[in-house]
Amino acid sequence: MNNSETNIESCSQIGTNFTQVFLESDSQNTTSNMQLEKLNVEDDLCRSLCEKILLNIPFKSTESIPIKKRTECRKYTELIKDVSVQMIGIIKHVKEDLKTKEVEITQLKESNKNLNPKDNTTTNFINHNMNYAEAIKGQYKKPTNFNIKISKLNPKEEKNIKDMLKTEINPKHCNMNIINMKPIKTGDVIIECGNKKDLDKLKLAITTSTSLKCQEIKKRNPRLLLPRIDIDIKKDKLLDVVTENNEWLIEKCGGEEYFRNNFTEKFRFRKNENSENIVVEVNGKIRKILLENRINLIWQSIWDKDYLSIQQCYKCFGYGHTQHTCRETKHYCGKCGSTEHKFKECKSITSKCIVCIRRNSKLKGNNKLHIDHDVRSNNCPSKQNIKEIMLKNIDYGEYQKHFKIWTNKFR
Repeated sequence: MNNSETNIESCSQIGTNFTQVFLESDSQNTTSNMQLEKLNVEDDLCRSLCEKILLNIPFKSTESIPIKKRTECRKYTELIKDVSVQMIGIIKHVKEDLKTKEVEITQLKESNKNLNPKDNTTTNFINHNMNYAEAIKGQYKKPTNFNIKISKLNPKEEKNIKDMLKTEINPKHCNMNIINMKPIKTGDVIIECGNKKDLDKLKLAITTSTSLKCQEIKKRNPRLLLPRIDIDIKKDKLLDVVTENNEWLIEKCGGEEYFRNNFTEKFRFRKNENSENIVVEVNGKIRKILLENRINLIWQSIWDKDYLSIQQCYKCFGYGHTQHTCRETKHYCGKCGSTEHKFKECKSITSKCIVCIRRNSKLKGNNKLHIDHDVRSNNCPSKQNIKEIMLKNIDYGEYQKHFKIWTNKFR
């Protein structure tokens, strides 16, 4: 009788859940009152039948059910089955109506776009259909921006590039949307465009200029870390080992030829007797697939990770250079920022990040960074800023989601 009891419970569960399914569908699009009333009637009938079945089942599991009551339970179970089939049919009909109405809505949206051609000339960066919950979940994707570097044709020209751009090019007349214009240390200017069309328009405008030239800034491919790889797998064998032991994965990436053309070993580090870490460069599509699946390598199977190398100096703890090329004359402590002792010798209880202290000296107003941490902290605002800039310059394509990144802090 245990099987019959489970069947009864499952049928009752079906009866209670059907209304919820319908209401979820109905929240997206309204349906006729007749269908709603019919579904409510079927739901009430299903509930009453379940109650009758429960009355025939004894309270204690040790008691047996009389033959007459078993017959009634079987009869009510068959009725519940018939009612459930009818409810499924109603729900299927409602779903088909929803699909047809969704198609009509998309067609109306496309026709509205055609009625307003001006909307296609500029890029809207605000998603008006995005609510607060979607933003918190991270469903909203920030648009990819395109950068271009503007420099002088004649380096001896005294005029500022920014002023030259403003006098020679008018974005409004060219019908393009400029996101940002940022001067860099070399004297050149980086211009950020919202889309590829605006970038092409700007390049065309620059080529007609007699005093300026441009160069598109191309993003580099993402890198992956293959951890603790068997030392017997040499550089000339790695690609063959990956392709031979992951056939279904290679096909998912786009075939062996495509994979070989977009999978490159860059370097190896932290070598020991049995294993070493390998960093490879791939494109956005292959990266996403490899991060979601295990990679088989003859006698081992690994999970790879995103790899990001942040170069930091041991001497001043600034970013973008090493201690061999550092311009500072004194060593700084990475914990308290003092020049009287080194990081390892520090006995201070409190921490003060020397990198954030330097940045605060250049910031104005209330934009000061908190400094109560050492230079190695992952919560360091300066380090997070460098990390964001580096990620922005990596071409992830349409696969923008970032998995857990393995960061090489000091090199």
